[in-house]
Amino acid sequence: MGSLLRFFEIRRDETGAELERYRISASHKWATPGVVCPDCGGWTSIGFQYPSVDLSALPNAPRFSDRAPVPIEVYEDLIAPILPLMPDRSIPCPGTEFGPVVGRLKGSTPSLCWSAGWTLLGNQTAIDALQQAGLRFPQPVPARIVSSLSREAVELFEFEIWPRGHLAPQSYERHRLRPMAQSRKSYAKAITEEHVREFAESRGMVLASGSSPPTACPICRAPRGRVFIYQLVLEAASVPPDTDIFRLTEAAPRIVVTDRFRVAVRDLELTGVVFDEVELV
Repeated sequence: MGSLLRFFEIRRDETGAELERYRISASHKWATPGVVCPDCGGWTSIGFQYPSVDLSALPNAPRFSDRAPVPIEVYEDLIAPILPLMPDRSIPCPGTEFGPVVGRLKGSTPSLCWSAGWTLLGNQTAIDALQQAGLRFPQPVPARIVSSLSREAVELFEFEIWPRGHLAPQSYERHRLRPMAQSRKSYAKAITEEHVREFAESRGMVLASGSSPPTACPICRAPRGRVFIYQLVLEAASVPPDTDIFRLTEAAPRIVVTDRFRVAVRDLELTGVVFDEVELV
């Protein structure tokens, strides 16, 4: 990896009127259930999404409409028919979502928009412009979004973003708290150690004393300890060479793009997103 490579986290533009401009309430048609584990208790996840994967032909498809946790041995049998359908050949973890995103839109969307904070969509013009600019990403999938006002379909496409990159151990170092806070203008006040501790404790997270990435449960692969991420630091060796947008394997709701993607969005004057540079080590 050369020192000239730059990567950025892409997120919703929450400045000024953009925050109140629209709201998309939607979910994917199917999802793998959570897991009950005899060793660690169990887990589920958010952010792993494969809108291109159609489970309707599977004999056990109705089981993926119920997200109630199941024992690990049941889970392994349940996902077996999905494995040949995975476009990135990964093993879907608990909480992985499939099929088109379905829901309602209130307001009017910018060029690039979001459902929740981790489902990225774009209008036809934006998608065509990015592809014509030569950016590399899986073919976006038509979303099933209707306007709450007119009840008519809204032409939006969901980016299918695979988990490819990995966080470096430095992401969990406490001294990186201040840079993270300063990088996000939406933070109204400086984040202090006390704020982080309260946030972490309310969600069962562990504040690492040094470079302490979470370990995995040997039975169900669940990340142990839910270690707090102070700042995104990307492991250079994990950067995929064949795409301009990807999720972080340890933090799937967080989406990273190449500088090529960022520059294309700027030059094409696409709206609805902002970028924070991610350190590469």
